[in-house]
Amino acid sequence: MGRENAADGLFQQPARPVVSDPLQWLGQFDHALIKPGLGRIQRLLEAFDHPHRRWPAVHVAGTNGKGSTAAMIAAILRAAGYRVGLYTSPHLHAVNERMRVDGAPIPSVRLTELADELRAAMRRIGLHESAESRVQGSPQPVTDLPTYFECTTAMAFAHFARERVDWAVIETGLGGRFDATNVVTPRVAVLTPIDYDHTDYLGASLTSIAWEKAGILKPGVPAVVAPQPPEALAVIEEEARRLAAPLIRHGREFTVEAETAEAAGPQRFVYRDAEGARSDLVCPLLGRHQLLNAASAAAAVSALRRGGVGIGPAAVADGLASVRWEGRLEVLRERPRLLLDGAHNPAAARALAAFLAGEKRRLGGTVTLVFGIMRDKAAADVIAALRPVVDRWIATAPATPRALPADRVAAAIEAAGGTVTIAPTPAEAIAGLLPTLSPNDLCCVAGSFYMVAAARESFLCSTPS
Repeated sequence: MGRENAADGLFQQPARPVVSDPLQWLGQFDHALIKPGLGRIQRLLEAFDHPHRRWPAVHVAGTNGKGSTAAMIAAILRAAGYRVGLYTSPHLHAVNERMRVDGAPIPSVRLTELADELRAAMRRIGLHESAESRVQGSPQPVTDLPTYFECTTAMAFAHFARERVDWAVIETGLGGRFDATNVVTPRVAVLTPIDYDHTDYLGASLTSIAWEKAGILKPGVPAVVAPQPPEALAVIEEEARRLAAPLIRHGREFTVEAETAEAAGPQRFVYRDAEGARSDLVCPLLGRHQLLNAASAAAAVSALRRGGVGIGPAAVADGLASVRWEGRLEVLRERPRLLLDGAHNPAAARALAAFLAGEKRRLGGTVTLVFGIMRDKAAADVIAALRPVVDRWIATAPATPRALPADRVAAAIEAAGGTVTIAPTPAEAIAGLLPTLSPNDLCCVAGSFYMVAAARESFLCSTPS
């Protein structure tokens, strides 16, 4: 399972010609139906000789912040001297970004080799790619085909095994219980804040969503729990009791206190563990919510240390101070400020709104939001969360069939009482907007990681090096 398939996988697509390029072939699995269960990923990993059994893992699930938290844990482990694999999704610019070893995305040559191996393995075990099986008249239904996320998961796990990583930090794609990554038995699990998203797959209540996310808990394995809504926490605690999994909960077994007001630079904060031991730490990622992610990362490595893993206090401090994570409150330029954030659900939008409100007070200028969102997202709720802090909206849509058309985005903004214009693309929105802004104004691009990717590509490619 994987979130990049949440809309595209709802309908069977027309058969396409057989392709020879391995990465083009891999892209065809965008159209495989999501079907709960771990059987397909287990068959793929068996074909790769069970690579997920060759390294210890940290497993991270949640609604928001799981990618940032995973990146922070990986950075701390690297600072402690370990060779670390990091698997995250979605990517911004290229699928290589999903599979990193010591911070470096998998080389394209290696990625192509793995895709070719996966294709051969699927034929060997009787799982055929969708286009070929239908062109050749195979009766195999599309629902029995692996998804894109299952394929990339198998490839990432094989890559980490061949690179002989000491640790792998694994982010779930969608949910947890039936997510393709849930074949691992981690040394510690992490549950970041849970909220509404992917309700078509995970259920319409926080209890059902939490039950899916809590599916990554394993018998006896400690689990770090970030701040949760009460109904979600109750589900997590019940599942932990059933599995005898020790919980390390924010507000009980660990706490975080901000030392500096939210601003443009690195944030200083105090982390305290269950014994009250204090650590003064720095997080370079912006937004108060990132301090909670950083504290969860620190709690996860503390659990590893208690389990005998060599991770000293200096590694925690150095790792957090070095972390970089593109597309999450990322600043591309100052005066006027251009900011990117992948906020695409109501909880993420609330976190972004809190940050923008602080920046608006600090800078004293206006906030313009270049906004586009996918069809399967709660656009009205996201807009409502951001509406109080945004002075001007520019509705647009990135180049993907999943995007909500710009005119429908504009209509939703107008229905919420916002002032909006329409731009054909994110790049045109930014290019037309920046010259009109005053030095203290702020432009934010948000609503989807597709939006972030389009903005990054257009701005970075047009900026002299």
